[in-house]
Amino acid sequence: MSQTRILSTLGPASDNRETLMEMARNGLSGVRINTAHADFSYISKVKDLVDYVNSNLKTFLSIQVDLKGPELRVGDLSQPVQIKEGSTYALSESGIPVNRTSFFTSLKKGDSLVIQDGKYQFTVMEASASAVKVKAINSGQIKSRARINVPGVKIEMGTLTERDLKFIDAGTKSDVDFYALSFVQSREDMWKLQDSISAAGGMAKTVSKIETKSGYAEIAAIAHSSDMVMVARGDLGVELPISEVAVAQKRIICETHREGIPAIVATQMLESMVQNDVPTRAEVSDVTNAIFDNADVVMTSEETAIGKYPALAVNYLREISEYAEKAVKNLPEPDQFLGNQIAYSVCKAAKVMADKLSAEHIVVFTKSGSTARMMSSLRPQAEIVAVVTSDSLARKLFMVRGVKVALLPKDLEKSVGVIEAFKHIEPLGLFKAGEDVVVASGAPYFLFGGTNDVRVVSIGEFIGRGYPEGESVKGRCKFEAGDKGEILFSDSIPESVGAGTKVVITTKFLTASRRASLKDQGISSIVLTQVARAPRKNEMLSVNCQTGVITSLESVN
Repeated sequence: MSQTRILSTLGPASDNRETLMEMARNGLSGVRINTAHADFSYISKVKDLVDYVNSNLKTFLSIQVDLKGPELRVGDLSQPVQIKEGSTYALSESGIPVNRTSFFTSLKKGDSLVIQDGKYQFTVMEASASAVKVKAINSGQIKSRARINVPGVKIEMGTLTERDLKFIDAGTKSDVDFYALSFVQSREDMWKLQDSISAAGGMAKTVSKIETKSGYAEIAAIAHSSDMVMVARGDLGVELPISEVAVAQKRIICETHREGIPAIVATQMLESMVQNDVPTRAEVSDVTNAIFDNADVVMTSEETAIGKYPALAVNYLREISEYAEKAVKNLPEPDQFLGNQIAYSVCKAAKVMADKLSAEHIVVFTKSGSTARMMSSLRPQAEIVAVVTSDSLARKLFMVRGVKVALLPKDLEKSVGVIEAFKHIEPLGLFKAGEDVVVASGAPYFLFGGTNDVRVVSIGEFIGRGYPEGESVKGRCKFEAGDKGEILFSDSIPESVGAGTKVVITTKFLTASRRASLKDQGISSIVLTQVARAPRKNEMLSVNCQTGVITSLESVN
C-alpha cells in the first residue's frame, strides 16, 4: 500500500460490493459521498457497503460526506439565454433569474462575475438589493442551473443549508468519519460546521474545501481551524486564472503542512479514465507532482463515480504514488504542530531514532489520533503503526499518510504496559521476527494518550540485555564453542570460540583487549548480560548490537 492515501467518490460505477472490494484491494483508503448527487438514504447504503468490505478484508475504509453548502446558480430558464460580447444584462427576477439574491449587496462596480463553470465572464456595472447590471466580456449561451462564481468577493450567504444539516444528522446516525464543507471562505465557516456536527451528537473530523479566491486568501486561518484541507481545483480554477491553479495548489499544501494539517488534492487527477483504461501521461505527472508537493491524499471524482474503470483507477493511483514516494525524500517538517508540544517533541525524537536504527516501523499508541497525525506530518521513512482501541479512530487514521492501524480490544486501553501490549500486536503479522521498532507512548502512565515516552522494542520474547560491541546477529544458540551455531552463550569464553561463531554472550566482563581481539575476527560480543530467561540450545535468537537486547525468534507468530 502506498503511503499517500487514496480517497474515491462513490457512484453508480462503484457503489456495489464487488467493485468496492476490488478498489479496497487495490489500495483504497476511504470513500466520498457527493451530496450534490445523493439523497439522505444513500449514506446508510454506503455505510453498509463499507462495513461489509472492512469486515471481509480486515481493513478500515472511512466515509467522507461532502456537503454542498450554499451555492449560486442561474434559475430555471424556459430556454437558454444568448449572450453577446459587450451587451449588458440584468440578474434579476425579470432578467436572468438566480437561485438567491442575497449576494447582490456584496457586489460593487468593477467586480468580476463568471457563469457556467467560468465559461462566460461579466463585469458588474451596478448593483442593488434587487438587481445586478453586468456587461458581457464574451459571447455564448447560458443554460438553466448554471453555476455562478464571484472571484475575490466574500459572499455573505451563510455556511450550511437546511439540506446540509439533514445530511449531517443522517451521517451522524451512520457514524461517518469526515464532513467536507464546500466554498469555505473563512475559519468561522469551519467553526460553524464543527458546531453543527457537535449539535447532532457526532465526532466526525472536518475537511475545508478551498475553491474560492476569498478562501484561498484566508488559507492559513482556515487550515488552523480544520482537520484536513482539500485543494478543490475545479471551482478554484474558475475563481482564479487557470494559469495560477498549479501554484495555488503548492501554496495551499505548504500552508496547511506548516501546522501539520493533512492536504487532499482533488479534481481531474485521472479524468480520462472515465472512458479509458489507461491514464494520460499528463495525469500521471499531475499525481506525481501532487506527491512531490507533499500532499497526503489524492482523490478521484468521476473516475470512480461514473467511470468505466473505477478499480483500475485506484490501482493506477497506488502504483504512481508508490513510485513517486521512492523518488522523493526528506520532505519538509511542519514549522509547528497544533497540539501537545511534549508529544510533538517525542515524535521528532522517534523519527531521529528510527533513522539511526534504519527501523522499518514506528509504533504510536494513541487515544485521540493526534500522535499518529504528528508522526505522519514529520514524514519519517519508517512506516507508522497506530495502535488504537476504537474502530472509529482506526478509520480516521487509515486516511492519514503513511499510517497502518493495529486495533486492540478496548479493555486493554488502561491495563497493559508496552511489552505486554506487544504480545497482542505481534500476532497481527505487522512485524518481522527480531525487528527493532521505535515506540512512542504515554508510558509510564497509560500507554494511550499523553504521549511522553520513546523507546526501542525488539520483536520477540525478551531473553536478556547487556553491553554490546560489533554487528547485530541472528542465528542459533550454542553453549560450547565446538557445537554448531552462530551465538555462543557462555560464561567461559575460550580463546578459540569455534568455527561459525558470530557473537559471544556472557554475564561476565571481558577486557577491552579481548573484545577488540574478537572484533578483529569479525565476532561481536555482549557482556555483563542480565538474563530474563535462559535460552535453549539451538534456539533461534536475535542479538541487537546497537541496543544490547537479545530476543527469541521462535516466540514470534
